[in-house]
Order: sequence, then structure tokens, then C-alpha cells
Amino acid sequence: MSRGSVLGDAIVTAVNDATFTLKFVAERKYIELFTEKSLKKLNVTVLTPTVTQETGSRGTGKDTQFITILVSKNVNPNDVTKVDELATVAEEIADFFRLTMYGSAVWMGSTITIPYDTEDLKDRRVFVSAIHLQYSISWRK
Repeated sequence: MSRGSVLGDAIVTAVNDATFTLKFVAERKYIELFTEKSLKKLNVTVLTPTVTQETGSRGTGKDTQFITILVSKNVNPNDVTKVDELATVAEEIADFFRLTMYGSAVWMGSTITIPYDTEDLKDRRVFVSAIHLQYSISWRK
């Protein structure tokens, strides 16, 4: 299993073991394919990360893994209460990962975009929020 998959699975497990204001079951995927049927429920998708590798000195180095978590659901964009609920759960997930460690992976930062695509919200009535997590993993040969 790839290093990115290991961290992705750890994040899925952590999210599914936690309690948030809305109920959902997170899944790890390589790509999210939205369908009308799947968007009837709240989807939380952990995308397998992008990895940047850097060499240090004397046989050391660092991997930086960038993981994206998508929060998605069909919603009426004029229903501010429902959109607020989805934005809140996205913020809760982002806050949950602040200052976390998974094995040797250390949280370095997060970025959250609410909503990720305003055109999708307006035209397709699909709320998507993207949470980008950055983890650093130091290694020695």
C-alpha cells in the first residue's frame, strides 16, 4: 500500500470515529464522481494525497503529503440554513485535524474553501467544500 494511502486511510478512520453536527460516513477514493443519486446524502470523500519529496542532508529527507477532503451534497442555494449546516460541518472537519499526528505524519496546515465551486452551487445546486490538509513526514535512510 502506498504511503499516501496509509495516511488517507488513517484520516478516514479518524473522521468516522469522531462526532460532528451532521452524520456521514467518510470514504477514501482516488477521484470523486458525483451522481444525482449519491448527492442526495452528505458525502465526505478523502482523496488519496499528492506527495512532494525533498532531500535533506546525510541521508535524511521529508515527504509532504497534501490531502483533500470533499464535503458534498445537493442543496437549494437559497436555503441559507441548509448551506450553513454544510459549511459548518466542513469547518468542523478542518478544525478536527488541527495539530494532529498520524504515525510520523505531522499536520502542517489547512486550507478550506466554502463553497469550492459557486457555479456548481448556483447552476447544479451542488454544495462542495474542499478542505486541503498538509502533513510532513521526515525520514532517514
